[in-house]
Amino acid sequence: MPQDRDGAPSHEAPRGLSKTALFVAATSAILAAAMLIFIVGFQFEALTSGPHIAFALFLGVAGSIGVGVGLMALVFHSNRSGHDDRVAPHDD
Repeated sequence: MPQDRDGAPSHEAPRGLSKTALFVAATSAILAAAMLIFIVGFQFEALTSGPHIAFALFLGVAGSIGVGVGLMALVFHSNRSGHDDRVAPHDD
């Protein structure tokens, strides 16, 4: 683990990688591991039917997760940036 000048562990991302890139890489690795464990552990029959079904299943799951993550990111961004307040002011 990288250390700062005082010798304490540093929690900064390695040079050249942003926190977002590290997050995407980590979540992708976790998703791939979970899918591999599921496929190997339960011998999912649809995946033995052919590569087209497995590819379609993978695209469907990855697309659904991508849409969910994207929409949640937009909700958080909208909330933090104040876009919601500008559209509909609250009368408290």
